[in-house]
Amino acid sequence: MDKTAFDGAKDKLRLLIDKLEAMERAQSLQQLSDCWLDFLNETQRVFLKMKKATEKGSSKGWFDKIQNERTSDDMLSYVLHARNADEHGISQVTRIDNGGIGINVGGDVEHMELRQENGRLDVKYKGKNPLHFNFIPGAVKLLPVFDRGIKYDAPKLHLGKIIEQNPMTVARLTVDYLKRIIKDAETKFPPR
Repeated sequence: MDKTAFDGAKDKLRLLIDKLEAMERAQSLQQLSDCWLDFLNETQRVFLKMKKATEKGSSKGWFDKIQNERTSDDMLSYVLHARNADEHGISQVTRIDNGGIGINVGGDVEHMELRQENGRLDVKYKGKNPLHFNFIPGAVKLLPVFDRGIKYDAPKLHLGKIIEQNPMTVARLTVDYLKRIIKDAETKFPPR
């Protein structure tokens, strides 16, 4: 395995971990969405460096299997095609849902008045049943993406296991996967 390219892959993995940490520190949904796009691009760079590092010798067959897994695994394939759709397409790859409040009264309402003042919700209610408030958190949603005319839905599985369909889960699992293959490559094909 080519040492220079492999060292480059490890450097790119460190940058990818930095992108994940930036996602974790995001102060807004928009910032999280922007960090996700950076994460997608850095993921591609890790794979490209690994491909270069393993293009000769016995490591080539091993990495061919990784490439096959990347295109056949629901999550890894989505990450690849979401990156391509963002880089080469015009459609959004995420949607920001701002969240909100749901109110369930469970019956007749004699009077209800809602007023927001200074960031506080003031509720006046008269009715037979208690009010139930549902707080719906904001979120960044992964959208279906189109790459070369083919639609790729947000991933539901990774390596045969059900996953949550959100950028943080997908990013963490992607980093774990890449750490594992880099460690595996280093063990099986010591760089020279």
